[in-house]
Formats: sequence, C-alpha cells, structure tokens
Amino acid sequence: MTMKRYLNYIRFFSVMLITGVAIAACSSSDDIVKEEPQQPTGPKTYTMTVQASKGGEGTRALTPDGSTLNATWAAGEAVTVYNVTKGADLEGTLVAQSSGVSTTLKGNLTGTIEDGDKLQLKFCSPDYENQNGTLEYIASHCDYAEANVTATVSGTSVTTGNANFVNQQAIVKFTLKQKADGSNVNIPASTALTVNDGTNDYTITPTSATNVLFVAIPPTGTVNLSTTVGGISYSYNKTGANLVAGSYYDISVKMNRDLVNLTNVTENTTLFDGDVVTGTLGVNKKISIADGAAVTLNGVTINGTNDGSYRWAGLTCLGDATINLADGTTNTVKGFYHSYPGIQAAKRAGEGKEYTLTIQGTGTLDASSNGYGAGIGGGSSISCGNITINSGTVIATGADAAAGIGAGRSTSCGNITISGGTVTATGGNGNYVGAAGIGGGTYGSSTCGVISISGGTITATGGYNAPGIGCGSGSTCEAITISGGKVTAKGGSGGTGIGNGAGSGSNCGDIEISGGTVTATGGYDSAGIGSGVNRTICGDIKISGGSVTAQGGGYGAGIGSGYNNSSCGAIEISGGTVEATGGSYASGIGMGTSESSCGTITIQNTVTRVTATKGSNATNSIGKAYNGTCGTVTIGGTVYPDGISTSPYTYQP
Repeated sequence: MTMKRYLNYIRFFSVMLITGVAIAACSSSDDIVKEEPQQPTGPKTYTMTVQASKGGEGTRALTPDGSTLNATWAAGEAVTVYNVTKGADLEGTLVAQSSGVSTTLKGNLTGTIEDGDKLQLKFCSPDYENQNGTLEYIASHCDYAEANVTATVSGTSVTTGNANFVNQQAIVKFTLKQKADGSNVNIPASTALTVNDGTNDYTITPTSATNVLFVAIPPTGTVNLSTTVGGISYSYNKTGANLVAGSYYDISVKMNRDLVNLTNVTENTTLFDGDVVTGTLGVNKKISIADGAAVTLNGVTINGTNDGSYRWAGLTCLGDATINLADGTTNTVKGFYHSYPGIQAAKRAGEGKEYTLTIQGTGTLDASSNGYGAGIGGGSSISCGNITINSGTVIATGADAAAGIGAGRSTSCGNITISGGTVTATGGNGNYVGAAGIGGGTYGSSTCGVISISGGTITATGGYNAPGIGCGSGSTCEAITISGGKVTAKGGSGGTGIGNGAGSGSNCGDIEISGGTVTATGGYDSAGIGSGVNRTICGDIKISGGSVTAQGGGYGAGIGSGYNNSSCGAIEISGGTVEATGGSYASGIGMGTSESSCGTITIQNTVTRVTATKGSNATNSIGKAYNGTCGTVTIGGTVYPDGISTSPYTYQP
C-alpha cells in the first residue's frame, strides 16, 4: 500500500466514524422532544345561576306606584347572555324561576366563559312600532332591560353577583288634552296616535276610547305626537324632552289642533283659536266657534237641513270670533232650522256691550239662511252682536224678513262695520215685508245699531219694503255713516237705497256721508237717501265729501223723504259732488209728496258741485215738492224761502 493510498483510507474512515457518532447522538432517547396532546378549545356548556332584581325606576314591567312603576318578574321569562369580554353571544337562555320583584335566573349556556369575564344579561323583546297604549302590552311586547355582571367560573358552573336590570327605554304615560280649552282628547278604539322620536314613528292604537296612553320609547330629546279624531287633526311637538332610559314619565300633553275636516266630523264640534277648517259637513251636527277664537275657513261647505230637530245656525259664534277666509277658497255656509242665520254673531246679554264677529281674508264666503234668519247676523227672535268685515269677498243673503247682513226677523243686531273687501248683501223677502241688505230685519222689535262703511266695494239690495242699507220694514236703526269705498245701495219696493223701509215704526237715525263713491236708488215711493214710504222717519242727512248719486223711486225724493207722511230731518251738504233726482212729484233734494216733510236744507260753498233734478210735476228741485212741508233752503249763504224751482239746478261755487 502506498503512502498516498493509506492517507486516503485514513480520511475516509475518519469521516465515517464522525458521521456515525453524529447519527448516534441524534438518536439518543434523552434528546428526543415529546409534544403534549392539545386540549379541545371549542365551546363548553355551562350551568349559570344569578339572582336578579329590578334596578332604578320603571324596570321590568309594570304597575303604577305613584310617579314610578313597580317592576316584577314572571316565572318562565327568559334572558339572553352576551359575553362582553369575548364579544360573543352565548347560546341558550336563563329562565326566571319564580315571579316577583326579584327572582333566580337559571339555565344552560353554550359558549366560552372564563373567570372574570364581563357578561351582559338582556331581557329583550322590543317591538315599539305597534302598541296599544297599556302597560300590559309594554310588559309583554316592548320591555327591554339589561344588567351587567362579572362571571365566576368553577368547572362548568357559572355564578355572578346580583343582576340589577334597568330598562333601556323610557316609559311615558301621556294624558292628552286640548291646548285650546284643556278638555280631553279621547282617542277612539282603532284610531292611531303616532309617536315620533325625531327618527322613527311608533303607532299607538287603543282597544277602547281613552285619553291616557302608556308608550315605550327609546331615549330621545324629541317627542312628536299626531292623531286625527272626528275630523280634527291634533299635534304636539317637543324638543329638549330628555327622556332617559329606565325612567318613567307622567306627562299631560296639550295638543294643538291643526286641521278640522268637516267631511269626517261625527259629532257637535267647537272650533278653537287657530283652527283651520276644510271639507263638506256631511252630518247634521252643530259647528260652533269658541269665544275669542280666530279660525280659518279653507274650502268649507255647510248646507244646513231645514228640520226642527237641528235648531242651530250653519256656524254659531259663542262670543267674540274672527273668521279668516283662506286665499283662493270658496266657503259656503247655510243655516239649519229656518229660524237661524247662516252665521250667527253672538249677542252678549246684560253686560253692557256686544260680542263682535270679524270676517277677513282673501277668500270668498257665501252665507245664507233657510228661513227667517240673516245670511250673517241674527235669526228669527235670535238677536246678534256686532259684525265687522275687513276684507274678502262676502256674499250674504237673508231669508224671509231677515237682512243679508244684520238682524233677523223681529229681533236686533249690534253695530255693522265694513272697512274693505267686496260685499254683496241681499235682504230677504216675505209676504209684503222684507229686510235690509245691510241692517235691520222686519217688524217693530227688529233693531240695528250703527252701520259704518269706510272702504271696500259694497252692493246692498233691500227686500220688499226694505232699504239697501238701513232698517227694515217697521224696524229701527241707529246712525248710518259712509266715509269711503264704493257703495251701491238699492231699496226694494217701498224701501230707500240708504235709510229705512216702509211703514209706520220704520225709523233710522242720522245719515252721514263724508267720502267714497255712493250710488243710492230708492224703491217704489221711497227716497234714494232718506226715508221710505208711509209714515217713516229718518234723522238728519249730512254730506261732507265723496261722490254721491241718489235717485228717488216712485214719489220719493232723491235725498230727503219718501211718499205719504214720511219725513226726514235737516239736510246739510258741505262737501263733495252730489247729484240727486226725485221721483214723480218729488224734489231732487227735499221731500216726497202726499203730506211728507223735511227739515231745513243747507248747501255750503265748500261743496265741489251739487245738482238737483225734480221729478215730473214736482214744484222744486230743492225744497218743497208738491204738497207737504219743508224747512228753509240756504245755498251758499243765500236763503231761498220757497226753494229752488229750476231743474236741473247745479250749484258749483
């Protein structure tokens, strides 16, 4: 063996020896790592027991105790468990073992629970959307309470400290009242009250009529209530309510009335301040306006039935009242039983002043009666108070012996004031008697206060033997004043345009015109402005401004007295433009014929122009007509004892 081969052999042997040692070392039993078998990490089933009681007010359902609620458990109620630490729900439930304020909750739970885990217990069946307003319903459908505990685990047994359950919603007792008068708002059975928390709507539908409803609602600062009862829409809106979870509230709610829909009205209804009224009244029910209320008519139709079972007006004012006519709407109101007006203006008895009905707005009102009542005002033997019209389009038609606007048959009304709007008033006709378009009704006990017109466009037509504006046949009125507006007044047969009607006992006070455009036409045998036929009387007639055109009818003067023993007081014209034309045998300014009379006549040089035209066969254009008596005539300071015979006669200083 050569040396070289020997060395190679030695190297090979050494490598093999070292390799064998290494292999032997790795194979040593002392150096092998043994792995322990892994324990299962899946969920376990635990038996959990916890003592549970109420915590705080209004928890776990639910009987009133003063201003709070007593909370009790019912045996068999179930509670779910959420592991807050692990962020997972546990399968299974804990069940109440007994009833009462406190109970033991016990049951099997599957999942993972370790010692010290935070657990949340939930009694949870919240169904807020549909409730019936009772605590019993809340207890069984809406109760949502929670309690937080810490787990103590021993094997598969879990215990905790006492669980204090606290409701997660507020529970509110709502007592519903009308804001207007404090009366109850009763929600009928099967009628919904909607409760809104600012985000969600909850529907509360009672099983029997009530104004007390219990409602479960999540914590909120906003409470909105709304409902519609008997055609009336109510609402209540509250921000900053601060309803806290777990608390019980007892709240008396004052509901606003947003809309009254007469189509759905089922009972006698009083309208309150702020009410907006719409729809057609389809039942024979009384609709009244509360004392002091301002209401808006927004497309209303009331067609009353002339039946003795329904003894009321279409609208009955119970005191001071304001009717606003909504823009672009037409509102029709007709009285019920024939003795009543379309709209009854309240009369204050024995207190020294009258109630006032005010009508205004930009819409239209058409008011009428079924018999002996005014369109707007009083009825047969039913007195009325003051009537004021500020604006709007008003059409008022009186029935038999009743004014369009004013008094009914055989009764009285207060003052009538018109300052604007478009007013058409027609007095009623009867058997030989009628009533004023604006003013009094018929017969001696019918009276009217002061009639004042300062603006608007007014067309007034009297019924038979009645004036366009003034007192009716056989009735009386106080002063008539016109200071503005466009006024067209026409008397019925026997009635003046402006003044009084026919027959003994028909007397009106002074007539004063200081502005506006006035056209007055007398009916048969009556003055255009002044007294009517057959022993009627009016006070002084004063014209200080405006444009006045007066035409006597039959045997009546243009301005002055009518036929047959009728009379007027002094006539004074101090301003404006006046054109007066008498009827047959009658003066333009002065008197009618057949023993009628007038007082002194004075035309001052401050007028713009005065033109008087006598009727056929009359003696004078100004002064005495044919027979009868007349006072002294003074024109521009000049006295004409026998009057002015020239016709037409024009005085223009």
